[in-house]
Amino acid sequence: MSTASAPSCATDATSIKNLIIDERRRALFVEGFRNYDIQRFSLPFNPAVGTTYPRAGGTYGNTVCLPLPDIERVNNPNVGT
Repeated sequence: MSTASAPSCATDATSIKNLIIDERRRALFVEGFRNYDIQRFSLPFNPAVGTTYPRAGGTYGNTVCLPLPDIERVNNPNVGT
């Protein structure tokens, strides 16, 4: 890798923001903060729209909210299905 493309050489605002987003993606993915960053920075949600769910059938849509976890539905009978 050349020194010109090294992360420490980023000086413009866009490059620095991209470095921060990537660092947060790497550091916080296990801690459940990734969805917050996706909404905060308007990042594309992967998998893409129309991709089939890995379990339970269905496909991903274009909404920015994620499905409610099953444990929340089980623990709260007032939540609709």
